[in-house]
Amino acid sequence: MSIQGCVKLTVPKDYGDWIFTISSIDGGIQKTNDLYLNKAPDSGYQSSIKIKMDYGSDKYMPSLFNQRFYFYTQSGKVYGSMLVNFKPHRKFRGNECGIEIQYKMNPTGSKNLELKRENVPDSNITNITGNRYALNAR
Repeated sequence: MSIQGCVKLTVPKDYGDWIFTISSIDGGIQKTNDLYLNKAPDSGYQSSIKIKMDYGSDKYMPSLFNQRFYFYTQSGKVYGSMLVNFKPHRKFRGNECGIEIQYKMNPTGSKNLELKRENVPDSNITNITGNRYALNAR
């Protein structure tokens, strides 16, 4: 199972102001400050999250690092979490944007997202995938 087909990212095309939109396909998403992202919450999800940066603003940030999210997809059949690093414009790369996503998902419908440890029997921790996905987009 991969993050593709579960989460949709919309990123800016031009340098300057930018909007980063993340949404869960057939589910919900929420931003969090949780450090380990091991237990998806029961509620508080929304259809999408939009982060907007105006180039001239005193709160402007040229990139986002360590943005943490919980999500569910497939109408609650899959729960997951992800850590996103986003660099909207990299001038030295022809105005490409860069996205790095580290994620884990539980396809059993459980909100338990702890990674399964070898030789530790636990019926509540099954089939969780931890992956890293990097994307350069124009």
